Amino acid sequence: MESIRYFAPKALQVQERAVTTKDYEILLQQAFPEITAVSAYGGEQLDPPQFGRVAISVFLNDNTRIISSTLSNSYIAYLKERAPLGIEPIFKQTEFVYADMEVSVNYSKKNTEKSASDLELLVRSAIQKYSDDNLESFDKTLRSSKLSGIIDALDAGILSNEIHAVPIIEYSPPLNFNTNPTFRFESVLVRPYAYKAANGFANYKPAIKSSPFDIDGLCVFLQDDGNGNIMIITDDVTNPQIINPTAGTVDYVKGEVKLTNFKVEAFNGSAIKITAKTIENDIKAPQGRVFILRDTDIKIVMDLVESGGRATASQAAASTSNTLTSTGSGSAY
Repeated sequence: MESIRYFAPKALQVQERAVTTKDYEILLQQAFPEITAVSAYGGEQLDPPQFGRVAISVFLNDNTRIISSTLSNSYIAYLKERAPLGIEPIFKQTEFVYADMEVSVNYSKKNTEKSASDLELLVRSAIQKYSDDNLESFDKTLRSSKLSGIIDALDAGILSNEIHAVPIIEYSPPLNFNTNPTFRFESVLVRPYAYKAANGFANYKPAIKSSPFDIDGLCVFLQDDGNGNIMIITDDVTNPQIINPTAGTVDYVKGEVKLTNFKVEAFNGSAIKITAKTIENDIKAPQGRVFILRDTDIKIVMDLVESGGRATASQAAASTSNTLTSTGSGSAY
């Protein structure tokens, strides 16, 4: 309904001509009902820039992640007939941004008959509904305070909650092949103090970190050094070692990560996760990316609060499932 209210009056304004990038979005939404959302932007924003072109990405109502060439060609052909001379619309596969989220929920048994497990299920359902209603499109922002208010209102037993979230960009590199990927978070990052070998990694809090992957027979991960460099470090809890101090760069102001000659032998799952610690609590989807909250990325901690304050460790252990966490990746920091 909201989509109809927005696009119906604008369809008359466009009148089958694509002049601005917004026109391209309106035309596709009007002509192809399977499209839930469209992102159109100038080719000068691509890397490398492609002047004289308009990049088009779409998100379908069946949540298809990879758009077939047949379907994408039909979109481009439709737009070419309506685009000005000298402007070429091109299709760009839709990319996504996710959030690694930890939600700490303080609850009391005095105001509810629900168990910790019941409350956790309520919180999870509320987060997924928030994603359905407020995200899952282009140019969307995760409003942590709004989501926190929704969680507080779920049940009288919930006293308060705190949300910590960092954006995730996933990368599926071709194996044993050098690539030079760029990841744009488009948010100012929390710049850590410069890493010093004498201090070690124990208390170091990076702005950029990745999930593990294999290089030269070693399990490693990416992490910034506070000086604008991306390091490759062995995934060893007791004695991590830097095997490449300059694997790429990070711009803390732009929120941009660039890797150089990045060659991967193997990685777990479908992709390597790159997380970034942003200054703002709210997370905005970068240009051309659809924002989705996945249950596997959400960790929920249920903290029982007694009348005199928080439960002691022994009381918490005696209660039923006072601390519940997801089976997903959890917090990256």
